[in-house]
Amino acid sequence: MKKQKDICILTISGAKRYKLLNKIISSDIECEQIYDKNEQLSLSCNKKAVKQIKALAKGCGLDIKETINYSRLAAVKKHLLSHLGLMCGILLSAMLSLILSNMILRIKIENDDPNIKADILSVLDENGLHIGSFTNDFDYVKLERTLKSKVDGISWAGISVQGSTLVIDTIDNIPIPKSDNKRLPCNVVSLYDGVLEKAEVFSGELKVKVGSGIRAGDIIISGEQIKLTEQEKDKEPNEIKTYTRASGRIYGTFEKKAEFYFPYEQIVNTPTGKSEKHSYLNIFDTDIPLFFDDLEGKYTYKTHKKPLTIFGFELPLAVTDVEYNEYVEAVNYYTDEQISDMIEKSKTNYEQSFLSSFEIKDTKKQINKTDDGVSVSVTYTLYGEIGEQVDIYLNKG
Repeated sequence: MKKQKDICILTISGAKRYKLLNKIISSDIECEQIYDKNEQLSLSCNKKAVKQIKALAKGCGLDIKETINYSRLAAVKKHLLSHLGLMCGILLSAMLSLILSNMILRIKIENDDPNIKADILSVLDENGLHIGSFTNDFDYVKLERTLKSKVDGISWAGISVQGSTLVIDTIDNIPIPKSDNKRLPCNVVSLYDGVLEKAEVFSGELKVKVGSGIRAGDIIISGEQIKLTEQEKDKEPNEIKTYTRASGRIYGTFEKKAEFYFPYEQIVNTPTGKSEKHSYLNIFDTDIPLFFDDLEGKYTYKTHKKPLTIFGFELPLAVTDVEYNEYVEAVNYYTDEQISDMIEKSKTNYEQSFLSSFEIKDTKKQINKTDDGVSVSVTYTLYGEIGEQVDIYLNKG
């Protein structure tokens, strides 16, 4: 890079200034912008020639004044221009912080229920409060009462302003515990078709003999009891029904069926190892891509959102970084041996997830193969507790 020469302007005073100018010209010293005004001769030259001109001026008895160094002025100008963006940014930031300090840029709701959050935002919007509103435009005590009365699921709401963030604290309604309805009579019924093996009656009357076959919904222990009044002369005894809350444990043997299907061909997503990262500018929940190339292929993705802040104030702006991982759809082909292993794993998972509370007395497995896959039907013979309390609802009157 060519180095810029330092350019100076010299001002020469005195009657012999033209004599000096002739010497400068005869000495081949480069000068430009030469003019005479108010009995002063002005000229510009590079810094190296200043010493030569001053030596010639001294011989002529003239005074020389170096007035301006253009290179220094240019450097200052260049320095100021190079930091113009920073200066404008600082000025803009100060103006924004002044404006945004009184503006709601974020609404933070201290509640984990998404339905309650949505209801709170809806009520706030109905009352004119949303992102971009000014903090001094609202009666927060009144808003707290409105939230408490209109939002189901909360018993209290408190609103506070922390910088540019509106924080809403809530206390959820404490649900009334479900009553056991111990005064409401009930029966104990069977949940499955099977054989009654054992019964432990705590209250109520056993209606089925142990060893008998039963169907789902049959009353095993009844909460209804019938008593006969004492027989009067020439009159039949009256039946008096009384009701209690039947309780007990009934155990039985029953069957339960599970079915599985395993295709010989299955499409699976296989990662290629190719990944790309892109960023989006998020403005009021609108994503603006900060890239120009389009993604081709199929990708899974992970996102990371970073809100932007100025002097501690969180703006309604954020940058979302997205990592895309490419995959291709591939077809997996399974052999009979592999499907046999899959059948056993699925069967074991089913037993551990759904049958752990029962004793497995017998298992029958039926396999049906087709060109497309294998169907499996497993019939379990189980033993365990099969009773459930069902309330008796009595007609009034």
